[in-house]
Amino acid sequence: MASRINVGASGEHYVAGLLSALGYHAALVRGGAKAIDLLVSDPAGSWALPIQVKTASWARREPKRVKHKTRWEWQISVNAHTQVDDGVLYAFVNLAGWPAPGGCPSVFWVPGAKVHGGVRWWREQRAKEGKKPPTQMFHWIMDAEGGHYSSLDRLHEAIAAVKAPA
Repeated sequence: MASRINVGASGEHYVAGLLSALGYHAALVRGGAKAIDLLVSDPAGSWALPIQVKTASWARREPKRVKHKTRWEWQISVNAHTQVDDGVLYAFVNLAGWPAPGGCPSVFWVPGAKVHGGVRWWREQRAKEGKKPPTQMFHWIMDAEGGHYSSLDRLHEAIAAVKAPA
C-alpha cells in the first residue's frame, strides 16, 4: 500500500502527464509549496495556470442507505481559502485503485473560487452554531455533478480565462 505522500505524488505526476499529452507544458513545483503543485503553460510560455492537485486512492463514497448522497471526496486544508488564490485550478484525482489491473484514474477540474467558497461556507456554518473551526475539511463532488467537473472543458475554460487579456 502506498503512503499518503506517494499517493499525492502519483496524482501530481498523473495530472502532469495528462497535461503533457494534451500538448501543454507542465512543471511540478518544488516540494513544500503550499499553494500550488503544478504550473501549466503553452509551449511559448505566454501564459501560466497554477494547479493544486488533491489525490485520493479511492475518492468515491456510496452510502448504502442513501443512494442520492453518492459522491467523490478529497481532504483539503481548513485554511485553503486563505492559503491558495481563487485563480488556482484544483485537480481532484481519484486513483480508483490504479496502478492495479482495472484501476483507471479520473480527474475532476474545479475552479479555486468554488472550492474556497465551500470552505468559507462550512467555517461560517460552524461559527453560527458556536462550534470551533473544523480541524479537517473534505471537498465533495456529488454524483450528479461528476460528469460536469470530469470534463476537460473545465480545464480548457480555466486556460482560456488565463489567456484572456486583462
